[in-house]
Amino acid sequence: MPLRRVMQPHWPSSHKSKTLSRLSAASLDSVLGWCKWRARKPTALIVDDDPEMLPLVKAALSRYAISCDGVHDGASAIEQLRTHSYDLVLLDLAMEGLAGFDVLLTLKKDARSREIPVIVLTGNESDEALARSFGYGADDFVLKPFRPNELGMRAYRLLHPLTSQ
Repeated sequence: MPLRRVMQPHWPSSHKSKTLSRLSAASLDSVLGWCKWRARKPTALIVDDDPEMLPLVKAALSRYAISCDGVHDGASAIEQLRTHSYDLVLLDLAMEGLAGFDVLLTLKKDARSREIPVIVLTGNESDEALARSFGYGADDFVLKPFRPNELGMRAYRLLHPLTSQ
């Protein structure tokens, strides 16, 4: 039986060049985006009084190339935010001393840190905690125990929104 010849579509040269240039531009943008992404790792500050949380959150975010620092109380978080630059804050609500809501309010009132996205990471599943978190300016709310992949994706979404493309 003879082999059947497959007909390739014939594109006019003007259409072909437009398509190729679009594809080249798209691949170049993705390469440049990848290079920017690898040039500077985003950093997150984890604020949680539970010492077991820090390695868990670090592991979840490291899969998304996000480096992390951690502190165990609200006062240390405020000091760390004043002295260092962060791209994201993951904040527990229930801490002794300066509580999570106080840290969130301080963070959102300060002009230098107002634009930093905040994920509230808490075991408090009450409607009041949810409403106050968003009312005070939190960008996301994740309950403990969290799924590592979900936390990583939520952090990545806040650091690289689709609207910036």
